[in-house]
Amino acid sequence: MITFIHMADLHLGRVFQTNVTNDNHAGKKALDAVYRSLDNAVQTAIDQQVDFIVIAGDIYDEAERSVKGKFKFQQACSRLQEYGIHVYAVHGNHDPLTSSVSSSADLPANVTVFSAEGETVVHTGKSGEKAALSGFSYPQTVFTESPIARFPARSNNDYHIGILHGQEGTLDGHEPYAPFRARELAALEYDYWALGHIHDRQVLQADPPIRYSGCIQGANRKEQGPKGVDVVRLDSSGAHCTFVQTAPIVWAEVTVGAEDVTTEAELISKADTLTAERFGAETAVFTITVTGETALHEQLSDIDKKYEWIELLREELSSDGRWVDQVRVQTKPVIDREVWRNEDHLYGDIIRIREEITEADKTEIIDAWRKNAKLRRVMRETETWSEKEWEAVWDEAEQLILANLIDEERGL
Repeated sequence: MITFIHMADLHLGRVFQTNVTNDNHAGKKALDAVYRSLDNAVQTAIDQQVDFIVIAGDIYDEAERSVKGKFKFQQACSRLQEYGIHVYAVHGNHDPLTSSVSSSADLPANVTVFSAEGETVVHTGKSGEKAALSGFSYPQTVFTESPIARFPARSNNDYHIGILHGQEGTLDGHEPYAPFRARELAALEYDYWALGHIHDRQVLQADPPIRYSGCIQGANRKEQGPKGVDVVRLDSSGAHCTFVQTAPIVWAEVTVGAEDVTTEAELISKADTLTAERFGAETAVFTITVTGETALHEQLSDIDKKYEWIELLREELSSDGRWVDQVRVQTKPVIDREVWRNEDHLYGDIIRIREEITEADKTEIIDAWRKNAKLRRVMRETETWSEKEWEAVWDEAEQLILANLIDEERGL
């Protein structure tokens, strides 16, 4: 049996992008979060008595390593050395192994940094079983070659592990560095693929595993949810993976429906309840979106009062374990269709016109949309829509027109 930790995308030295770091205490917690996550990962390795740690790229956030980042990583590796735990690491697009950057020269002897050409090393575990590890470091920031040729066929050791920092061809949202297909990795018949570059945990293949472990600490509102490391055990029955949360700060989003809210106190109380969850972390950083038709719409949308509301929510909800990073207002005015339908004004006209549209009118409108070259791609997705789904479109159109007219009349 071989046991190891798969981690990636530490990005030591990265800026924590939040609006609440003006407070000295909160600011220090934000700046130290990734280093505390690294310490927690090291403690997990010690507690789990793993054979080694695999780091699948982007140890540092920049090619020019930060002084604190280098110190903290050296410190972490030295602590692991005390417990006989080896570290196998590759560098990625953020911290490439260029000619001006040394690899493991400043690190303790228990650290192996894979070369830019690619190499395979063999680790003998506590059980006496052997695991081959293959990987390579980026030679420059922009590396768009296929990485497959850098990985040899499976060895005759007990296990074979691939370490790759790259972009799977079907995924979006990241630069297509070291592009590959999951089937290409599977064809090499390794026992485990430790991937980096994508900051969310993802499983491309369950057996044998091809996995992104995600980053160890979210640094902005796009990197939501618990972050940490995977503890992996390889034995004769296959691979067994367990996620361990190490990040002390978690990013999250909540939506506060304000349809039934009429006072400031009610809105704050509802938001307070919805942001009570910490997601297993010490601190949760929230983006709050207020939605719905509400009597508070005029206050929430007024340019002079909107920011007062946002600051009020921040002040009332923020605490040592909860930060409000951003408040979005997406409310609508209350529309009294039943009353307005019978009244002689523009709002009533719009409601009556909506109700008088025939099925033939709707078909004519939809056909015109589908013939529009700019809308063709979007309309292709509507070909299988039901009548109920189209009714929701007409309802939403009416609500948007009425809401915009009301806001314009009120000067919002």
